[in-house]
Amino acid sequence: MVVQIVIGGQPYPLPAGADPDELRRRVAQAVFRCEVEQLHLADGRTMLANWRSVRLIEVRSDADPRPPETCENDAGRGRRPVADH
Repeated sequence: MVVQIVIGGQPYPLPAGADPDELRRRVAQAVFRCEVEQLHLADGRTMLANWRSVRLIEVRSDADPRPPETCENDAGRGRRPVADH
């Protein structure tokens, strides 16, 4: 399964076996807390995401039939949340 996280319009492929639902849960929690999180990418690199400075986040999966879910970190502004909680 191919999973990507799209941060500010830039896609970042994640390693094989990445769980999109778990990633959505983690990102939703990190955005809520305005945390900095380390992400491991498919090419072996790691990156730090400062969720306080990111406006739009998507988690994409080729196994997910629904459209990508997004979240803005400033009270939602009518966007669908990253996680369905």
